[in-house]
Amino acid sequence: MPRGIYKRTKAPWNKGLPKEQQPWYEKHHSEETKRKMRLARLGKKHSKETKLKMSLTSKTLKTTFKKGNQYGKLNKGRKVSKETRLKMSKAHSREKCYNWKGGITSYTQKLRNSNRWKTWRKRVFKRDNFTCKNCKERGQYIEAHHIVPVKECIQLDNIDLIFDVDNGLSMCYDCHKVKHFGRH
Repeated sequence: MPRGIYKRTKAPWNKGLPKEQQPWYEKHHSEETKRKMRLARLGKKHSKETKLKMSLTSKTLKTTFKKGNQYGKLNKGRKVSKETRLKMSKAHSREKCYNWKGGITSYTQKLRNSNRWKTWRKRVFKRDNFTCKNCKERGQYIEAHHIVPVKECIQLDNIDLIFDVDNGLSMCYDCHKVKHFGRH
């Protein structure tokens, strides 16, 4: 038998047909056909070799063929203790994680992803009533602007100033861009 990669020269005859024109659309086997299929299968048993293969496959996939647990969804919704969650977290942290790149996240990026940063932004927005302080427009996408820049706060070693609500202003995207880059 020849080996290799074969490309289809023609598309299947039913490709692109509407569902209604597909041969088995909304059709089911009749009860008589189902009975005949059951009788044809009746009495046939799997060989020991086949049973062994099925057993190994089942164990490696960790599946049970009960309703709702098929195809590796065995642990979905399972309650896990806090101790186990900590163990699982440590097992996939830092160097053990597939996506670990050697701790290259910058200090400012860590600050911006922190919960403290997010609460600071919300507090600034709430104080300014979700309105741009520059153009006084409401209902636009707004950003939190630091009066004393983050870079200066880090250089001054004054981290608390970064999260001080009085050091923040609500600005729309355009006004914030003008403030930082001087162009619209």
